[in-house]
Amino acid sequence: MAMAMAKAPNGQPPQRQIIPFRKNTQQRIQMNQDDNSKAHVLGSTVNYRIDKYGGLAGLFFWLYGTVTLSNTGALANLAPWNIVSRFKLTLNNNANVICDFDGFHCWSLAQTLLNTWGPAGGGNFTPNSVVYVAPTANGANTWAIPFYIPISLNLGSDVLTGMINMQSQQANLVLSVTLVTTGTDVVTNFSSLSLTGELHNVFYELRKGTEPPPLILVTSQQKTETIGAVGLTKHEIVPQGDLYSLVMTAILNSARNSANITDIQFRSSGSHYDYIMNPRINHLKYEMDYQKPAPTGVFTLDFFHAMELPNWGDERDVIRTNNFTKLEALLNVASGATLGGSGTDRFEIVERRIVPLG
Repeated sequence: MAMAMAKAPNGQPPQRQIIPFRKNTQQRIQMNQDDNSKAHVLGSTVNYRIDKYGGLAGLFFWLYGTVTLSNTGALANLAPWNIVSRFKLTLNNNANVICDFDGFHCWSLAQTLLNTWGPAGGGNFTPNSVVYVAPTANGANTWAIPFYIPISLNLGSDVLTGMINMQSQQANLVLSVTLVTTGTDVVTNFSSLSLTGELHNVFYELRKGTEPPPLILVTSQQKTETIGAVGLTKHEIVPQGDLYSLVMTAILNSARNSANITDIQFRSSGSHYDYIMNPRINHLKYEMDYQKPAPTGVFTLDFFHAMELPNWGDERDVIRTNNFTKLEALLNVASGATLGGSGTDRFEIVERRIVPLG
């Protein structure tokens, strides 16, 4: 496509006009070339250096191979997704953390990004066995566990928001994947595993003269608050950028729990309550928003859902965190709940927000 030359003041060279991104790009999905397929073992961290090409919008990651059991097993409460104890996506030698969450919360966040879809079918369909399968029979079982790691705000109308220009000399992006230390944390009667990680990039051509991605990041980071007693457990949200959603999990006695939760609250300036939602209404809202069954113990506050579709719309409800002296998400545990202690009771929160690149 020929680019028109903009007029310039006398004595100045003419300037090329910038072509709008959507008029001069195309999506590409390819296996990462430098680090694409690596073996994983329990308790280890494996790093994948992301290809320096195009504008990166998202990553698909699979763990596939064999999980061997000594007898018929059963998946743990957060399984099979908790086989990954941490995903961490960092830019420019850890200067910026794009994503930082465990495998379960990677799955939980992905559930909220599209209608009716989820990495394991979202309760709406049975996925193809090459996409997802995690049987628990005696002996060797073929497993395939998919994860979607978001980078752009979405892959549609807002794909440019948060996209990383991998053609920049400064771009140095690494995905670190750490497996759990103990296989029985994932499935009972665990004996051994032989798993391979496979990484695919969703990127867009950044042709000469094309509008570049803005200097902002979409971050998805998991925080943990210990539940030390019944009643309110508070999570304070650091003022930085614009908050687009919270995906939260209540874990009591090492299991996801809705039955012993009184409500989820969102509070600003210490006394103003924007949301007070018991599990019944929060799960109903989840099913209305995403058209899939609400998982036990998972609660969402989606501030980017103003156009009747998840992860898409205007910014009507987005929280400008810098405008508040204090923002808090609160989990209210019912007075009759029995806590397990010793790290078994947790309030997990994934904050998804837009922040300046710096």
